Amino acid sequence: VYWYPGNHSMPDGISILAKGGEGSDDWDSSAYNKILVNETEIFIDNHLAHQPDKPFFAYVALGAVHFPHSPPNVYLDGSPIAGQYDTLHMDVLGEVDKVVGSLVDIIEKRQIANNTIIVFASDNGGLGGIYGSQDNGHLSNGPLRGSKGQIYEGGHLIPMMFRWDGKIPKNETRSNLVGLSDMFSTLCELAGVEVPDDQAKDSISFANHLFQANVTDGLRRTLGTWRYGFKRLLHESL
Repeated sequence: VYWYPGNHSMPDGISILAKGGEGSDDWDSSAYNKILVNETEIFIDNHLAHQPDKPFFAYVALGAVHFPHSPPNVYLDGSPIAGQYDTLHMDVLGEVDKVVGSLVDIIEKRQIANNTIIVFASDNGGLGGIYGSQDNGHLSNGPLRGSKGQIYEGGHLIPMMFRWDGKIPKNETRSNLVGLSDMFSTLCELAGVEVPDDQAKDSISFANHLFQANVTDGLRRTLGTWRYGFKRLLHESL
C-alpha cells in the first residue's frame, strides 16, 4: 500500500511517517522496537535449538531514539509507555530501558550469560533542542557541548557498556579514547577470530583494556570527526 506522511492510528499506538511511500499494510513505527525483541528471541532460541555449540551474533539496531518519536501505548509486558513522561522523546527513552532489560533477560533465562558478550552503545551523541527534550530538563549529553550532527563532544561522545560475566570486571569504568570502528577488531579478539591484514584498517582492538583499566598500550590517540552539508565539508575536528 501507499502510506502518506503524517500520523496513523495503529493497534500498538500512533505510527508516524515523515515521508510517504510504498510499504507493508501493517507497518507501525510504534511497534518497531517490540518486534525487534520478539525477533531476537526467536533467533536465539532457534540457534540454541539447532546449533548450540556454535557462536551467534545478534545486532539489534533499535529505532529509538531516532525521530519521529512514536512510543507504543504499552510494552510487551503490558506496562504503559506513551504518555508516561513530558515528551514523546522521553517516552521512547523509557522504552529503550525496557527493551534492553528484555534482551538481557533473554540471555539470562537461557543461562548463556557466561558465554555471551553483551554490548550497549549509541551511534552518535544525543539529540538537542526541542527534539531532545532539553526544554523539559532532560540533557541527553549532560554537560557536553553540542548534540547529534555536530563536531563537538556532545555530538559524538556516546555511552558504551560491555558485559561478559566472569570475564570483564563489574562496576568499573574506562576513560581512554576508543571509537565504534574499533568494535570490529575488539570483538574479533575477544572471540578468538583473526582479522586479515587487508581488512578493518581503521579498527584498533581495546580488548585488553576491557579486562584491565591500566592496560592502555596500542589504544588509539586520535579520532577524526567531520560534518558535511551541501556536498562539502563544513566542520572537522581531530
